[in-house]
Amino acid sequence: LEVRIKATPGREAYFDIEDVASDIPMKELPAKEAGGLEGIYVGRYTVKENDAANNVHIRFHIPKNFFSNEKAFSKSTVTMTPHELPRVAEVIGKRPYFNAGLGADRLGGAKLGFISPGVKVTVIGKVGDQYKIHLGETMIGWLPEEFAKLLPQETPLPHALTSSISVTGNGNDDIVNLILTDKVPYTSEQLVSPAAIVVNVYGASSNTNWVTQHLSAENIEQVKWTQVSAEQFQLYITLKQKQHWGYDIAYEGSSLRIKIKRAPKIQDIDKVLKGLKIAIDAGHGGDNNGAIGATGIKEKDVNLSIARHLDSLLKTRGVLTMMTRDSDLNISMTERTDKILSFNPTILVSVHSNSTGETADPENAKGTGVFYRYSGFKSLSDILYSKMLELGLAQFGVTGGFNFSLNAPTQMVNVLVETAFLSNPEDEMKLMDDGFRQRIAGKITEGLEEFVVKSKK
Repeated sequence: LEVRIKATPGREAYFDIEDVASDIPMKELPAKEAGGLEGIYVGRYTVKENDAANNVHIRFHIPKNFFSNEKAFSKSTVTMTPHELPRVAEVIGKRPYFNAGLGADRLGGAKLGFISPGVKVTVIGKVGDQYKIHLGETMIGWLPEEFAKLLPQETPLPHALTSSISVTGNGNDDIVNLILTDKVPYTSEQLVSPAAIVVNVYGASSNTNWVTQHLSAENIEQVKWTQVSAEQFQLYITLKQKQHWGYDIAYEGSSLRIKIKRAPKIQDIDKVLKGLKIAIDAGHGGDNNGAIGATGIKEKDVNLSIARHLDSLLKTRGVLTMMTRDSDLNISMTERTDKILSFNPTILVSVHSNSTGETADPENAKGTGVFYRYSGFKSLSDILYSKMLELGLAQFGVTGGFNFSLNAPTQMVNVLVETAFLSNPEDEMKLMDDGFRQRIAGKITEGLEEFVVKSKK
């Protein structure tokens, strides 16, 4: 347990945990280790096996003299439960996920990945409204309380044996199926050069003695497994195509199914996008204005205008399109995600306009930027960025690992285009011009065409 306070510099400081320990010394940090602040004290206590406390406020004290102390109490409380942890929880809710840590910003905490309801996890602690989850010998995750249902204390800790692996295919997808004896947690990641999907299954031990691959699995080169550690089983799925087109992981019964999209077939060499399903997201809407330029122009209106132009251009190329909003409505990110996943697009493009903070100089930030989360989708971001720069916009960069809600799905290639800065006077004038907005839609369309052609090479 680590605690910190800010107090008068150059003193002695201590903290107490009622009925557990008293006069635990604290050390004053050098200002360079405390963000330039003086008087930041840190103290640590190693929790012992039988320590017990229930919603206790930490008591801090600094001696004034031999007889008295300056005192303060933490607003937060600490609970130590020596005989209640570890404990099993069942994952519940809609699109539950693990966080990588306790940090957060305007986009929320960094996510390890989404997880199927019904998975059983081992709870080893709790901070705020997040349960600390034991995944492996050197791996933890944080599960928001809303996604956890604590099971009775006598529930056995989750563990699974793996069985056989089958690799098959249907009309559009290749499917890897791993049989397990129970639903245990997993994470995944995309690799490139060569394209591969790595799935880590935690709390699983191998009893896999064969991997059967059928000819119907057109895009899978090989599936290998490794017992990385006593509590981590790993699937390594190498793809034949170089471009990732998306995948979905879920449990069917106690079998873990990885459904991997194949590259779309080009139906018309002169209309390479024909037959593709593309989702278009116009950011913000309704009472959510987004950024507002100095002239009063609203981001929600700019985004919708560009999205409509893009929708029109794609339809002329034979694309099956879906807009998450086609009017001035405030649609939640959950509703947008529901619509997108239901549509099952090949590609998702989210359209936004950027802005600096209120205290920043609007002249210093301008230009276009493209954002993605997964490495397998970077190639589309690079192409769209190059196309946007052809409009004469300044460079703001290509950003990966972006924690935006609509960059989170692994099921389709997805990208966020921050067209230009509404907070910058020069960019704002461009975005106010409907002709320029049409040109943006045109460049995005050209980029999508180039992406599909290059992915075939």
